[in-house]
Amino acid sequence: MIRHLWSTTAVFLPVSLLTCSCAQFRPSLDQKVLFGGTRIPSVVQSQEGITVSIEEFASVNKSKQAFDSDVISSGVLPLLFRIDSKSDAVFKIPPAAIKVYLDNQALAVLDAETAAKQAATRDYFGKALGWTILAGPFAVLAWPGTIVGSAVHTRNVNSRIVNRFETLEFKGAMVRANQAVSGFLYYQVPADSKILQTVAETKSLQNVTIEIIAVPEQEGQNVSFNLRLPSVDLSQSAKN
Repeated sequence: MIRHLWSTTAVFLPVSLLTCSCAQFRPSLDQKVLFGGTRIPSVVQSQEGITVSIEEFASVNKSKQAFDSDVISSGVLPLLFRIDSKSDAVFKIPPAAIKVYLDNQALAVLDAETAAKQAATRDYFGKALGWTILAGPFAVLAWPGTIVGSAVHTRNVNSRIVNRFETLEFKGAMVRANQAVSGFLYYQVPADSKILQTVAETKSLQNVTIEIIAVPEQEGQNVSFNLRLPSVDLSQSAKN
């Protein structure tokens, strides 16, 4: 009887622990808040009736609020763009029209799925590996069930993470008067020893510049923007 009870406990306790202690994905900022135009941008510039606002999400607090992960530590720089227009003309701004530079080095754009897998999902994979440890000695007895449960849950969480990055991604827009457009672009921070050393020493991200070209849908002049982000504090104590 005792042996049967022990066996039953060994099977169900890890499952309970998985349910209660497993990794979660809970970003605190929803899309409406991020895209609503009420946040304070890092930098703003207006040209010819078009206003571009950019907010960095590399700092630890902002990154965790938006993506529930410290994404810059995995080499991903998320930037939130908001574009408003008072111009009568219609302009096109595809993602390729937005160039970002770090110390004058062009940063490659990552698609949402790649950015998510590189910056966020690996954290949850690591947590999933720890679930069996949380279950203690019972996990050894119910090892197959625990690992399967961890794998299934991890896939579900990772799917939600990728969907989050994709939903927030800026996919290009036709900019019309009084119709604001918003979205994130994700950039690869190069694994350059000099850049990484500077970031490590200063606990900050510096010398980030952005160039944007808005192309009129019909005949007319392009509208160009050149913006510089203020230094981004990457310390754990950074405040939003």
